[in-house]
Amino acid sequence: MNHTFSQIHLPEQLAKMEAKELAYLQILAPNWIFNDPLIKQLQKLPELYEQGKIVLAAIVQANRILFSEEHAHPSAAEIVYDPKGIASAAELQAAAHELYKLKNTTPDDPELAEFAAHITDEYDRKAFDVPHKISPLGLKTSIMLVWRLHLPDGMLRQNMVPILVYEDVQTILPARFWQQTDLYQEWILDSQMDMSAAFYQLNQGRLFWEKGGLLRLIGIGKNKNLFPQKQNLHHFAQNPEPYPTPNASRKALQFAQECKRCAQEAAENQ
Repeated sequence: MNHTFSQIHLPEQLAKMEAKELAYLQILAPNWIFNDPLIKQLQKLPELYEQGKIVLAAIVQANRILFSEEHAHPSAAEIVYDPKGIASAAELQAAAHELYKLKNTTPDDPELAEFAAHITDEYDRKAFDVPHKISPLGLKTSIMLVWRLHLPDGMLRQNMVPILVYEDVQTILPARFWQQTDLYQEWILDSQMDMSAAFYQLNQGRLFWEKGGLLRLIGIGKNKNLFPQKQNLHHFAQNPEPYPTPNASRKALQFAQECKRCAQEAAENQ
């Protein structure tokens, strides 16, 4: 495939989505995130979707549950990226490798020592300019919530991922928008789990997050845990077109259901 990320015009794609597809764009926030700096990522999803720049990012480190089929909860990952979108995948991967090597070390260089302390403390949410000794390319690091349903197969199988960047906030570009890229096809090659196909199959009733009145039952009220809301997306569903998707495998459907269950559980827990 020769489709590249530069060919993706997200506002145009948002306009072509049908109203029922809003649930695919949404993240059901775990309750813990309301007291975490990562809440800004969810609050800025409208701007990320409609004004965000698409760039590649390399994974520096991530919660190990994101690599496992045994756990379907969303969790955090640290990334390194070029806000200009110029750095190559190889350059980003090299920087990620060098940054991770600083974990559990105490370098003499003050700039490296500050990042080493940060990456060793997995609860530190600071963003950094990548030290010049690691890369002279003007790269940045950040921590973001990884929403499992926005990954091609729900897991971090690759160490590169396309992200949306708006100001100082990032989120993964939902996989449905980059299905035609080589990276997507490589991602699902071994697992044969396509989360986009599974979501669309499960969302035929158009109320993916409200099945059984769950959101009302657990006291979320006006869906305060769902980001973004339709009124905050100005391009969404302006010129809807049917979106054909392949049938999902049983394995993909089961994992998507588990992602949904884990998200609902996290939204309910105080």
